Amino acid sequence: RMKVTLEVALDTYLQEKFYRFTKTVDASTQKKIDRVHRIVKAFASFIGSSSTNTVMSVRLADITRRQVKSWLDYEMNNNGRSGATVGRDVTFLNSIYNLAIIELNELDAALTRDSN
Repeated sequence: RMKVTLEVALDTYLQEKFYRFTKTVDASTQKKIDRVHRIVKAFASFIGSSSTNTVMSVRLADITRRQVKSWLDYEMNNNGRSGATVGRDVTFLNSIYNLAIIELNELDAALTRDSN
């Protein structure tokens, strides 16, 4: 079986959310896509000590709630971002994870709602 990575989950989310019905995206949609990429890369950089590309290959089921909560705290306390802004960012991470559970769980048995 394949291990579903953060990168695979992100690609699946973008495909389902933005590219499913169109081959081209307008400026507004591209801005949303760029934001999702920025959020995921910021989170990936936080949870890993190596390059973002390496961290994007981390198994999604291995990411813990503690890591997400630590990232939330870091974003608010060290980057001066408001709780509301960080909360909106976490919504994207939740959506990516939940879609991966629905669409990709047959590829990775460890990927369940209870796994993290």
